[in-house]
Amino acid sequence: MPVIINTVFRTDSGVAPADVLARSREFYAGLGHGFSLVTSDHSDRDVDEAADAGGWTMAVKLPAMVCSEPRSGRPLPADVSLRHADPRADIDSF
Repeated sequence: MPVIINTVFRTDSGVAPADVLARSREFYAGLGHGFSLVTSDHSDRDVDEAADAGGWTMAVKLPAMVCSEPRSGRPLPADVSLRHADPRADIDSF
């Protein structure tokens, strides 16, 4: 299932978008099946643009964010909420 299990995401913003796409294709071609590229709006805009220009198709856009570190004391914008997620209880809303 490429959308859930076989995914690629850039962990180093120094890797050029063309390299992300080429390395992804090469790796999964060796396995003999497809994959999905997972990007973040705030840090992967260049990868999104390269994928779009290369004819890739957006499978799904999720309006969510995962914070791996505690947030600073700055107030949240009015249309944003922050809470701990329980994967079992929150899967439908996510």
